[in-house]
Amino acid sequence: MHGMMVPVHIISGFLGSGKTTLMNHCLRTLPPERRVALVVNDFGTVAIDSRLVERPEYAMKELSSGCVCCTLSGPLVEALASITRDQDPELIVMETTGIAEPAQIAQLFAYDALSSEISLGNIVCVIDSSTFPRMERHFRILRQQVEQSNTLIVNKTDKADAECLEVTRRRVEVLAQPDAITVETTQAQIDPQHLLTSRPNYLPANSRFGHEHSHEFTACTIEGDETYSLARLTACVSDLGTNILRVKGIMRTDQGPRLIQGSVAGLDISSWADEPDKSRLVVIGRDLDTHAIEAAFQACRV
Repeated sequence: MHGMMVPVHIISGFLGSGKTTLMNHCLRTLPPERRVALVVNDFGTVAIDSRLVERPEYAMKELSSGCVCCTLSGPLVEALASITRDQDPELIVMETTGIAEPAQIAQLFAYDALSSEISLGNIVCVIDSSTFPRMERHFRILRQQVEQSNTLIVNKTDKADAECLEVTRRRVEVLAQPDAITVETTQAQIDPQHLLTSRPNYLPANSRFGHEHSHEFTACTIEGDETYSLARLTACVSDLGTNILRVKGIMRTDQGPRLIQGSVAGLDISSWADEPDKSRLVVIGRDLDTHAIEAAFQACRV
Protein backbone atom coordinates (compact mmCIF):
# COMPACT_ATOMS: atom_id res chain seq x y z
CA MET A 1 0.00 0.00 0.00
CA HIS A 2 1.17 3.53 -0.67
CA GLY A 3 -0.08 4.77 2.71
CA MET A 4 -1.12 8.06 1.12
CA MET A 5 -4.61 9.45 1.43
CA VAL A 6 -6.40 8.97 -1.89
CA PRO A 7 -8.40 12.06 -2.94
CA VAL A 8 -11.95 11.48 -4.17
CA HIS A 9 -13.11 14.19 -6.56
CA ILE A 10 -16.88 14.46 -6.68
CA ILE A 11 -18.69 15.45 -9.86
CA SER A 12 -22.14 16.82 -9.10
CA GLY A 13 -24.70 18.70 -11.14
CA PHE A 14 -28.35 18.41 -12.06
CA LEU A 15 -29.79 15.72 -14.32
CA GLY A 16 -28.49 16.05 -17.87
CA SER A 17 -25.97 18.82 -17.18
CA GLY A 18 -23.02 16.88 -18.66
CA LYS A 19 -21.44 14.93 -15.78
CA THR A 20 -20.84 11.77 -17.81
CA THR A 21 -19.46 13.84 -20.70
CA LEU A 22 -17.04 15.39 -18.22
CA MET A 23 -16.01 11.94 -16.93
CA ASN A 24 -15.36 10.74 -20.47
CA HIS A 25 -13.42 13.90 -21.31
CA CYS A 26 -11.21 13.52 -18.24
CA LEU A 27 -10.51 9.88 -18.99
CA ARG A 28 -9.52 10.80 -22.51
CA THR A 29 -7.23 13.62 -21.46
CA LEU A 30 -5.63 12.39 -18.24
CA PRO A 31 -2.07 11.16 -18.71
CA PRO A 32 -2.16 7.36 -19.12
CA GLU A 33 0.17 6.77 -16.18
CA ARG A 34 -2.32 8.22 -13.69
CA ARG A 35 -4.05 5.41 -11.78
CA VAL A 36 -7.68 6.49 -11.75
CA ALA A 37 -10.67 4.67 -10.33
CA LEU A 38 -14.22 5.65 -11.20
CA VAL A 39 -17.29 5.36 -9.05
CA VAL A 40 -20.58 6.06 -10.75
CA ASN A 41 -23.73 6.37 -8.72
CA ASP A 42 -26.73 6.93 -10.89
CA PHE A 43 -30.34 5.90 -10.94
CA GLY A 44 -29.61 3.72 -13.89
CA THR A 45 -27.15 2.69 -16.49
CA VAL A 46 -24.42 5.17 -17.25
CA ALA A 47 -23.14 5.73 -20.73
CA ILE A 48 -19.48 5.94 -19.92
CA ASP A 49 -17.57 5.09 -23.03
CA SER A 50 -16.62 1.46 -22.48
CA ARG A 51 -13.64 1.87 -24.78
CA LEU A 52 -12.23 4.27 -22.21
CA VAL A 53 -13.12 2.25 -19.16
CA GLU A 54 -11.64 -0.92 -20.57
CA ARG A 55 -8.20 0.60 -20.38
CA PRO A 56 -6.51 -1.46 -17.68
CA GLU A 57 -5.52 1.53 -15.60
CA TYR A 58 -9.14 2.39 -14.80
CA ALA A 59 -11.12 0.52 -12.22
CA MET A 60 -14.82 1.15 -12.33
CA LYS A 61 -17.62 0.51 -9.86
CA GLU A 62 -21.19 1.23 -10.79
CA LEU A 63 -23.77 1.69 -8.06
CA SER A 64 -27.22 2.01 -9.48
CA SER A 65 -30.82 2.41 -8.44
CA GLY A 66 -30.81 4.62 -5.47
CA CYS A 67 -29.77 8.01 -4.30
CA VAL A 68 -26.30 8.10 -2.87
CA CYS A 69 -27.22 9.98 0.26
CA CYS A 70 -30.01 7.63 1.30
CA THR A 71 -30.07 3.99 0.34
CA LEU A 72 -26.58 3.85 -1.05
CA SER A 73 -24.45 5.21 1.75
CA GLY A 74 -23.57 1.67 2.92
CA PRO A 75 -22.69 0.22 -0.50
CA LEU A 76 -20.86 3.42 -1.43
CA VAL A 77 -18.61 3.29 1.64
CA GLU A 78 -18.01 -0.37 0.82
CA ALA A 79 -17.21 0.40 -2.83
CA LEU A 80 -14.79 3.20 -1.95
CA ALA A 81 -13.05 1.06 0.66
CA SER A 82 -12.69 -1.92 -1.67
CA ILE A 83 -11.45 0.16 -4.61
CA THR A 84 -8.84 1.78 -2.39
CA ARG A 85 -7.75 -1.61 -1.03
CA ASP A 86 -7.76 -3.63 -4.24
CA GLN A 87 -6.85 -1.13 -6.95
CA ASP A 88 -4.42 1.13 -5.13
CA PRO A 89 -5.54 4.16 -7.18
CA GLU A 90 -3.88 7.57 -7.04
CA LEU A 91 -7.23 9.26 -7.28
CA ILE A 92 -10.91 8.40 -7.48
CA VAL A 93 -13.41 10.33 -9.57
CA MET A 94 -16.99 9.87 -8.49
CA GLU A 95 -20.01 10.87 -10.54
CA THR A 96 -23.07 11.33 -8.37
CA THR A 97 -26.71 11.11 -9.26
CA GLY A 98 -28.08 14.42 -10.53
CA ILE A 99 -30.29 14.94 -7.50
CA ALA A 100 -27.65 14.42 -4.82
CA GLU A 101 -26.48 17.24 -2.59
CA PRO A 102 -22.66 17.30 -2.32
CA ALA A 103 -22.73 17.92 1.44
CA GLN A 104 -24.56 14.67 2.02
CA ILE A 105 -21.99 12.70 0.06
CA ALA A 106 -19.15 14.44 1.83
CA GLN A 107 -20.41 13.04 5.13
CA LEU A 108 -19.48 9.56 4.02
CA PHE A 109 -15.84 10.51 4.40
CA ALA A 110 -16.23 10.55 8.15
CA TYR A 111 -16.90 6.78 8.29
CA ASP A 112 -14.15 4.95 10.15
CA ALA A 113 -13.78 2.48 7.31
CA LEU A 114 -12.70 5.32 5.06
CA SER A 115 -11.33 8.19 7.07
CA SER A 116 -7.80 6.82 7.21
CA GLU A 117 -7.61 5.94 3.51
CA ILE A 118 -9.43 8.51 1.43
CA SER A 119 -9.98 12.22 1.63
CA LEU A 120 -12.48 14.52 0.01
CA GLY A 121 -10.94 16.12 -3.07
CA ASN A 122 -12.68 18.79 -5.09
CA ILE A 123 -16.41 19.13 -5.48
CA VAL A 124 -17.16 19.97 -9.08
CA CYS A 125 -20.56 21.13 -10.23
CA VAL A 126 -21.55 20.87 -13.89
CA ILE A 127 -24.19 23.43 -14.86
CA ASP A 128 -26.33 23.30 -17.99
CA SER A 129 -26.32 26.97 -18.95
CA SER A 130 -29.18 26.45 -21.42
CA THR A 131 -31.67 25.41 -18.71
CA PHE A 132 -30.24 26.58 -15.38
CA PRO A 133 -32.35 29.75 -14.89
CA ARG A 134 -35.56 27.86 -15.59
CA MET A 135 -34.72 24.77 -13.49
CA GLU A 136 -33.28 26.63 -10.54
CA ARG A 137 -36.67 28.26 -9.93
CA HIS A 138 -38.24 24.83 -9.49
CA PHE A 139 -35.55 22.80 -7.78
CA ARG A 140 -33.60 23.95 -4.75
CA ILE A 141 -31.01 21.24 -5.39
CA LEU A 142 -29.51 23.21 -8.31
CA ARG A 143 -28.74 26.09 -5.99
CA GLN A 144 -27.29 23.80 -3.31
CA GLN A 145 -25.02 22.08 -5.81
CA VAL A 146 -23.53 25.41 -6.91
CA GLU A 147 -23.19 26.73 -3.35
CA GLN A 148 -21.39 23.60 -2.13
CA SER A 149 -18.86 23.22 -4.94
CA ASN A 150 -15.41 24.71 -5.36
CA THR A 151 -15.19 24.17 -9.14
CA LEU A 152 -18.06 25.32 -11.35
CA ILE A 153 -18.32 24.24 -14.95
CA VAL A 154 -20.81 26.36 -16.85
CA ASN A 155 -21.44 23.87 -19.62
CA LYS A 156 -23.39 23.84 -22.91
CA THR A 157 -22.59 27.49 -23.62
CA ASP A 158 -23.11 26.64 -27.30
CA LYS A 159 -26.69 25.53 -26.59
CA ALA A 160 -27.72 28.55 -24.49
CA ASP A 161 -29.05 31.72 -26.07
CA ALA A 162 -27.27 34.93 -25.10
CA GLU A 163 -29.83 36.02 -22.53
CA CYS A 164 -30.03 32.64 -20.84
CA LEU A 165 -26.23 32.41 -20.65
CA GLU A 166 -26.03 35.88 -19.14
CA VAL A 167 -28.65 35.05 -16.49
CA THR A 168 -26.81 31.81 -15.69
CA ARG A 169 -23.51 33.66 -15.31
CA ARG A 170 -25.08 36.19 -12.94
CA ARG A 171 -26.81 33.54 -10.85
CA VAL A 172 -23.66 31.45 -10.58
CA GLU A 173 -21.72 34.53 -9.55
CA VAL A 174 -24.23 35.24 -6.79
CA LEU A 175 -24.39 31.66 -5.54
CA ALA A 176 -20.75 30.65 -5.86
CA GLN A 177 -18.34 30.64 -2.95
CA PRO A 178 -15.84 33.54 -3.10
CA ASP A 179 -12.85 31.39 -4.05
CA ALA A 180 -14.59 28.85 -6.27
CA ILE A 181 -13.31 28.79 -9.83
CA THR A 182 -15.72 29.02 -12.74
CA VAL A 183 -14.94 27.68 -16.22
CA GLU A 184 -17.24 28.00 -19.24
CA THR A 185 -17.32 25.01 -21.55
CA THR A 186 -18.96 23.23 -24.43
CA GLN A 187 -19.05 19.42 -24.19
CA ALA A 188 -17.59 19.78 -20.65
CA GLN A 189 -14.12 20.17 -22.14
CA ILE A 190 -11.90 21.44 -19.36
CA ASP A 191 -8.26 21.04 -18.56
CA PRO A 192 -8.28 18.08 -16.14
CA GLN A 193 -5.94 20.04 -13.88
CA HIS A 194 -8.94 22.16 -12.87
CA LEU A 195 -10.42 18.98 -11.55
CA LEU A 196 -7.31 17.59 -9.92
CA THR A 197 -5.61 20.57 -8.30
CA SER A 198 -7.04 20.49 -4.81
CA ARG A 199 -8.67 23.56 -3.35
CA PRO A 200 -10.61 24.22 -0.14
CA ASN A 201 -14.17 22.93 -0.03
CA TYR A 202 -17.19 24.79 1.25
CA LEU A 203 -19.79 22.64 2.90
CA PRO A 204 -22.51 23.70 5.28
CA ALA A 205 -21.47 22.70 8.79
CA ASN A 206 -24.79 21.21 9.77
CA SER A 207 -25.71 19.12 6.74
CA ARG A 208 -27.56 16.03 7.87
CA PHE A 209 -28.78 13.21 5.72
CA GLY A 210 -31.82 15.04 4.44
CA HIS A 211 -34.46 13.00 2.69
CA GLU A 212 -36.75 15.65 1.35
CA HIS A 213 -35.56 15.03 -2.20
CA SER A 214 -36.11 11.30 -2.19
CA HIS A 215 -39.87 11.80 -2.20
CA GLU A 216 -39.72 14.45 -4.84
CA PHE A 217 -38.08 12.37 -7.56
CA THR A 218 -38.86 8.88 -8.72
CA ALA A 219 -37.12 6.63 -11.17
CA CYS A 220 -38.61 3.98 -13.39
CA THR A 221 -36.32 1.45 -15.09
CA ILE A 222 -37.23 -0.34 -18.32
CA GLU A 223 -35.03 -3.40 -18.65
CA GLY A 224 -35.08 -6.65 -20.60
CA ASP A 225 -33.96 -8.66 -23.60
CA GLU A 226 -36.51 -7.20 -26.01
CA THR A 227 -35.74 -5.31 -29.18
CA TYR A 228 -37.66 -2.10 -29.84
CA SER A 229 -38.88 -0.35 -32.97
CA LEU A 230 -36.67 2.72 -33.27
CA ALA A 231 -39.46 4.77 -34.86
CA ARG A 232 -41.97 3.93 -32.10
CA LEU A 233 -39.36 4.32 -29.39
CA THR A 234 -38.37 7.79 -30.63
CA ALA A 235 -42.00 8.88 -30.67
CA CYS A 236 -42.57 7.43 -27.20
CA VAL A 237 -39.53 9.09 -25.60
CA SER A 238 -40.42 12.41 -27.24
CA ASP A 239 -43.88 12.30 -25.74
CA LEU A 240 -43.40 11.28 -22.12
CA GLY A 241 -44.91 14.44 -20.69
CA THR A 242 -43.88 17.37 -18.54
CA ASN A 243 -43.01 15.48 -15.35
CA ILE A 244 -40.01 13.81 -16.94
CA LEU A 245 -36.63 15.33 -16.18
CA ARG A 246 -34.26 12.72 -17.54
CA VAL A 247 -34.27 9.69 -19.81
CA LYS A 248 -31.05 7.78 -20.20
CA GLY A 249 -30.06 4.35 -21.38
CA ILE A 250 -28.96 2.02 -24.13
CA MET A 251 -31.68 0.17 -26.04
CA ARG A 252 -31.65 -2.62 -28.58
CA THR A 253 -33.61 -1.48 -31.61
CA ASP A 254 -34.46 -2.87 -35.03
CA GLN A 255 -31.86 -0.41 -36.39
CA GLY A 256 -29.10 -1.49 -33.99
CA PRO A 257 -28.23 -0.33 -30.46
CA ARG A 258 -29.03 3.28 -29.59
CA LEU A 259 -27.89 5.54 -26.78
CA ILE A 260 -30.89 7.58 -25.63
CA GLN A 261 -30.33 10.72 -23.61
CA GLY A 262 -33.13 13.12 -22.90
CA SER A 263 -33.38 15.99 -20.46
CA VAL A 264 -35.27 19.25 -20.17
CA ALA A 265 -32.83 20.61 -22.73
CA GLY A 266 -33.92 18.15 -25.41
CA LEU A 267 -33.58 14.62 -26.71
CA ASP A 268 -30.59 12.98 -28.32
CA ILE A 269 -30.63 9.49 -29.83
CA SER A 270 -27.38 8.21 -31.29
CA SER A 271 -25.81 4.94 -32.47
CA TRP A 272 -23.97 2.93 -29.85
CA ALA A 273 -21.03 0.80 -30.89
CA ASP A 274 -21.30 -2.19 -28.56
CA GLU A 275 -24.29 -4.52 -28.69
CA PRO A 276 -25.67 -4.41 -25.12
CA ASP A 277 -26.57 -7.64 -23.33
CA LYS A 278 -30.04 -6.16 -22.85
CA SER A 279 -32.06 -2.99 -23.23
CA ARG A 280 -31.90 -0.72 -20.22
CA LEU A 281 -33.42 2.73 -19.86
CA VAL A 282 -34.09 4.87 -16.82
CA VAL A 283 -36.75 7.56 -16.62
CA ILE A 284 -36.45 10.08 -13.76
CA GLY A 285 -39.07 12.64 -12.89
CA ARG A 286 -41.60 14.01 -10.47
CA ASP A 287 -44.71 11.99 -9.56
CA LEU A 288 -44.23 9.49 -12.35
CA ASP A 289 -47.00 7.13 -13.35
CA THR A 290 -44.67 4.16 -13.68
CA HIS A 291 -47.38 1.80 -14.97
CA ALA A 292 -48.28 4.14 -17.80
CA ILE A 293 -44.60 4.57 -18.69
CA GLU A 294 -43.98 0.82 -18.70
CA ALA A 295 -47.06 0.27 -20.86
CA ALA A 296 -45.95 2.95 -23.33
CA PHE A 297 -42.54 1.31 -23.73
CA GLN A 298 -44.07 -2.15 -23.97
CA ALA A 299 -46.03 -0.93 -27.01
CA CYS A 300 -42.72 -0.06 -28.73
CA ARG A 301 -41.37 -3.59 -28.78
CA VAL A 302 -40.82 -5.29 -32.10
